[in-house]
Amino acid sequence: MFFNRQEIKFMFDENKRLNSKVKEFAKKNFHPKNFLFFSDSGSGKTTIAEKLAEELAKRREICYKSNDSKFIDYTNQEVLVKQELIHNTWLLKELLNLCEKDICPMNCKGKTKIDVMTKYNIITAQDPFDDIFNFKKRIFDENPAYSKDKRIGLHRRFSKSKDYTHGYMFKVTNRYQSGKVDFQITCLKESDDSAGDINDFVNGRFDIKFAEETTLEEAKKRVYDDDFENLYKHKGDVFLKREVDMDHVLGGVICDVDTENHTFSVYNKYFDSEIPSTMIPPKDLNRLNERLRNKIINQFGPDHEITGTNKRT
Repeated sequence: MFFNRQEIKFMFDENKRLNSKVKEFAKKNFHPKNFLFFSDSGSGKTTIAEKLAEELAKRREICYKSNDSKFIDYTNQEVLVKQELIHNTWLLKELLNLCEKDICPMNCKGKTKIDVMTKYNIITAQDPFDDIFNFKKRIFDENPAYSKDKRIGLHRRFSKSKDYTHGYMFKVTNRYQSGKVDFQITCLKESDDSAGDINDFVNGRFDIKFAEETTLEEAKKRVYDDDFENLYKHKGDVFLKREVDMDHVLGGVICDVDTENHTFSVYNKYFDSEIPSTMIPPKDLNRLNERLRNKIINQFGPDHEITGTNKRT
């Protein structure tokens, strides 16, 4: 049977039309947790990102994203760090995929595309996302414009939905050497999502949630062997437990926690006055700077017992 050119073109177009209706979605095995710390220089955000990554990685190797927007140097790490994000150092499309999907194909120099499967993504920047990526119609500084949906989608990946904290966006103010650094968890007001859970953050609770209907045996295929004991089920869902020492990460003690306004302050070794009574008792005094540790012991006693609403919850 022979077909003329017009018939062949019709069949080709019809096949293309039918195929365009089929859309494959990568199976999500777990939901990554994402962090953004934005501030001026001197706040200590770079050190915070480094320490948080080390704690979450549990002494394993960490992936550091370079300023080459098209490539990533990745070798199956669970934790990724990107310092000083600006609009032309990472493609927004890939950032969106990485912070939502557990498997994200990205270009790797000298290789074909590699599947990036990080559980934690930590980013620092001078500015919030709205000042990094252009979500307006006009184009400036060679920064392409993105849609309203992409804006909401990016912020959602760093916020809390109804059942899960996908991440945090922190506005960090004051210089570390001032002795007191302030933190505020932010979110996009135009969306249905809220700011990341402040109690989980100050207590260093960053559990990873697996996809619905995932069994414990299936989850074991997505974690290291020494993490098998950290897998648990809650209300039918499987989670990977991960707790870190936030006093060590933030370089001081956490005080003045305001759950309504999503704020807290961290007092460090450079603070000259007394530590506020709103201090949350440190998890491990021995991991604090010696000067700060001695100040706490002298002020609160060696057992650092503190009463009131500032207890860890």
